[in-house]
Amino acid sequence: MTFVGRILIVVQVVLSICFMAFAGAVYTVQQNWKQQAAELQQQLQQKETEFQDLEEEYQQYKDEMTAKLKDEQNRANLAENEARVLRQQLEAKTAELETTKTQLDTERALAAIAGEEARERRKESIEWRRVNAKLQKDLDDMISRNRSLEDELHALRTEQDQLLAKHERMLQHLAFLEKVVRVNGLDTDPRAYVGEQTPPPLVVGKVLETKHNPRNGQDLVRISIGSDDGLLKGHMVYVYRVAQGEGSRPKYLGQIRIDLVTPDQAVGTVIERAKNGVIEKGDNVTTKL
Repeated sequence: MTFVGRILIVVQVVLSICFMAFAGAVYTVQQNWKQQAAELQQQLQQKETEFQDLEEEYQQYKDEMTAKLKDEQNRANLAENEARVLRQQLEAKTAELETTKTQLDTERALAAIAGEEARERRKESIEWRRVNAKLQKDLDDMISRNRSLEDELHALRTEQDQLLAKHERMLQHLAFLEKVVRVNGLDTDPRAYVGEQTPPPLVVGKVLETKHNPRNGQDLVRISIGSDDGLLKGHMVYVYRVAQGEGSRPKYLGQIRIDLVTPDQAVGTVIERAKNGVIEKGDNVTTKL
């Protein structure tokens, strides 16, 4: 037998077994289909009842869910409106916050500036207090100094009054003395007596002329030295005569007070005369012996 034949035999056996099983199954189904149909009908009715119950429950659930959905939609719409309002409020608050922040920054800057100004004002106030204290001290010193000056001024005024009174007395006394001097025929000009106060320099000269004044009985002498030689009115000069020969000595003749002075000559009065001394033209004169 070939290989194909073997396969065909195996297929035939398998098919026979299958047909036998199918026939058994058909038989079994044929015996139980009515009972199964009744059971299935009963199950169908039960399922329909359950379906109706489920449908009613579904419809009730659907109605409830629809109502809830509507409520939720209403709530969602309300929430959306509230959210929109809240967003608007948030935006407004955000803008207000930004404005407030800007104002706060501005206030902080102003506060910093105000603080700096306050510190500067405090420094300035401290400086002004120091200046005021110094000025007050200076003022107190000036007041004290002013009082001292007022006291000094009062003392000076008192002294001035005393000096004025003394000056008035001195003027009266001076007028009296000038009157006495004039009565006695003396010169009242102080310059006339400068020569008596200032000593003359050492100069020598000659007697140019002598003359007797008959009105007062005094002798006048004109000499060859004057103001160019340093001679002033009131100076005293001495008259002497040099030795005339061997064995003789210079002779002192007298003393003259200068009464009139010119640049190169002077005239004086003999106020002292040596015993047996006669002053003549050509005798010598000197300011110091």
